[in-house]
Amino acid sequence: MRSILSAAAPGYLGTVWCDQVEDAGMENDTDPVTAAPRYIIVADLIVRGTVLA
Repeated sequence: MRSILSAAAPGYLGTVWCDQVEDAGMENDTDPVTAAPRYIIVADLIVRGTVLA
C-alpha cells in the first residue's frame, strides 16, 4: 500500500492534487464488540487547498 500511494504522488488522487505522501502504513484496529481482527490504512497526504474565506 505504501508503494502504491507513494507512486501516485505527485499527481491526482481522485479529484485532489497530492504533492507528497509523507507516511503510509497499516494499523491494527481490533473490533471492540466481536474482537475480530481488522486493519486500517493510515496515510499523511500533502495536498493543495483553496482559501474559502
